[in-house]
Amino acid sequence: MDPVLLNLIVQIWFLIIIAIFTFYLGFVLISFKNFIPYVPTPPKIAREMLRLADLKPGDKICDLGSGSGGIILEAVKKYPVIAAGIEKSKSLYWISKIRAAATFKKGQAIFKNDDLFKTDLRECDAVFCFLVSKALDKLAPNFNEMRIGTKIVTYMFPVKNSNFKENIFEVGKRDRIFIYQKLK
Repeated sequence: MDPVLLNLIVQIWFLIIIAIFTFYLGFVLISFKNFIPYVPTPPKIAREMLRLADLKPGDKICDLGSGSGGIILEAVKKYPVIAAGIEKSKSLYWISKIRAAATFKKGQAIFKNDDLFKTDLRECDAVFCFLVSKALDKLAPNFNEMRIGTKIVTYMFPVKNSNFKENIFEVGKRDRIFIYQKLK
C-alpha cells in the first residue's frame, strides 16, 4: 500500500477516535447538570454486582438509570434472566438498544426510555442501581412496594430503609457494593 495513503487512513481514524472521545466526554460533563449524572458502572464492578446478586434462571431484574446498558448487557450475556434497563436520556437509551442488538445473549434484554422514579418494581427479583443518595432516597416508596425477598444491589451509595437487610461487600480499596434483601 502507498505510504501516503496509509498515513492518510491512519490520520482519519485518529480524528474519528478523537471526535468520538470528545463527544462522549462532553456528554458525561453535561450530564452532571442533571439530578442523576451519567457515570457508567465499571465493568469489573458490574460483574461483581451480578455475581453477588446470586441470580437464578428466569429472574426478572431491573437497572434503574441503566445508562448505556452495561449491567443489563453483562447480565444477559451470562445469565438466563429477563433484564430491563430504565433510562430517561434518549441518547443513552438508543446507545443501549444498539449495543443490545450487537450482543450475544443467554437472557432477554429490554430497554425502556422512561422515568426511573415511576418504575413499578413489584415483579422484580433484583434491582440494580448506581445512583446518588438523593435519588435512592426518592426511590424509597418504590422499594417499599417490592415483594419480600427481592434484592437491591447498589454501588457506592447505601439505601436507607429499615425494611431491608443490608450486606456490604468491599471490592478493592475504595469500592463498596451494597446488597439489600426485603424483609417485610
